[in-house]
This record gives sequence, structure tokens and C-alpha cells, in this order.
Amino acid sequence: SLERGIRLLEVSPYNEQGHRGILRYVQFAVAPAVDNHTESDTLQMVLVSNCTPGSPEDNRMEQLARWLWSKRRHDLHSLWINYNRTPGNRILGTQWQLCQGRQELWVRFGPQGCAVCLGPGSFAQANYGAYSVLLQQLSQQVPAGLAIADLYSGVGSIGLHLARQNAPARVRFVENNVEAMTAFRASVKRAREEQVLAPQNEVQLDFIVGDLGDSTVSRKALADVQVVVADPPRRGLDRSLLEELCDADSKHPDLFRLYYVSCGFKAFER
Repeated sequence: SLERGIRLLEVSPYNEQGHRGILRYVQFAVAPAVDNHTESDTLQMVLVSNCTPGSPEDNRMEQLARWLWSKRRHDLHSLWINYNRTPGNRILGTQWQLCQGRQELWVRFGPQGCAVCLGPGSFAQANYGAYSVLLQQLSQQVPAGLAIADLYSGVGSIGLHLARQNAPARVRFVENNVEAMTAFRASVKRAREEQVLAPQNEVQLDFIVGDLGDSTVSRKALADVQVVVADPPRRGLDRSLLEELCDADSKHPDLFRLYYVSCGFKAFER
């Protein structure tokens, strides 16, 4: 349907060299059926546009969105337009429009995990099964009752899993994407309504929006925690965070364990 709609409505693909064309990328996020009580997986679709909102070109993108929705099957959860006029290889811009469907997509990584809210700009691991196993094994490794820092946390899927399974004293989430906080708060609200997460006075959850490349943010992230879980992007840990960890004996004497989640061995080496 997507290819047919593009051809039918004459939506031009983006040309990076000339910075021309309307449709830059198409992003898909899938929630397994078990999380949405449906017979099949549920799909969230994002059309990344090289248009200005309200322009004639944007009207064509909206026509494509409406056409796709009219041809949808029952498994299409929502359809968004993201506006990215910036040259370069950055995939998503900062401006969003929900064209059709529901705003929140929910996933649950493993039977014992919290339901996690994913906004259209949220990062999620592509391999659902492998990530569920990783979370299960991580919860078996982390000692109970400690203060934890979940660094590069995204919407908080790792820290929320540990908050449910390991009865920590505190979990501090640190993420540079401000949009992730909205999804995180929705996840915490649902988890406490479902009574799978202890109240705030028993397990303190703090979310810091900040760049771990900033030494002040790195220092604050590691303050008074005993365990750090880091799941950085492919480039690895930011330099200021790495320096802070290397000086942990003098700066953060309570910190005694680091769990590092890597994209692969080469990324880990870097």
C-alpha cells in the first residue's frame, strides 16, 4: 500500500544531494500482539517529511497519510508525520503531527516486565525477544535494594524492569531526548495503576533530561548510586561520563558495579 500510495499521489522521494523531495524516511515500530490483546502485531508508522507544515507539499503528505489510513488493516495502530527540514543524516525532526490513530503505543518486554509507552520518536530495541532475555538476565545479576542509575535510558525500559523486579531503593533515569520523559511518565502511571510497581515513597524514580557529554550531568547522574546500567548509542560512552566512571573511587565511592549494554563487540571496544 505504501509504494502504491506514493506513486498514485506523486509523492517525490527525498534526494539528499539536492535536499529536494518530500518523503525522507518511513519509520515503523511494532508492538507484539500479546501487549495489545490483538490477534496480530500492531504497527506504528511515521512518515518523515522534508516539508514545512501547512505548505502545498505538506498537503500532499497529509493526503498520503489519509490514503494509507483508508487502506489500513486492523493492525495499523497510528500514523504520524514528522517534519525534518535539516540537511544531513539526522532521521527525525522535532515537530510532530498525529494524523490518524492513537497517541500511545505499548510494549511489554517479557512476561514479568512493565508495560512501556513508546511515542513515535522513542528509541526501542528492534529484536523484541533478545531484549526481553537481556532484561531478564540483567535483573538476575543486579543486587536488590540498591540505588541504580539507568544511563542513556530512552523511555526507561531497563530501569522500569529493574524497579519492578529488584526492589531498588532508587532508580535515576538519564536521557537527552526530552520527549522520552512524557512516555516515561505514562509508563510509571500505568505501572502503579496496575500495582506492579511500588509507590514513590518506597521506590524513588527520578528522570533527568540531560546530555551525558556534559560533565555536570555526568557527575549528577552518578551521585549516590551503587549500580550503573549504561545502554549507549553505537558510538559508546560520552567522554565526560567515561572520565567520571574512571574516577569513581574518589568521586563516587558508593558505586561498585557497572553493567554495560553494547550494540556489539566492536562498539564495546570503542
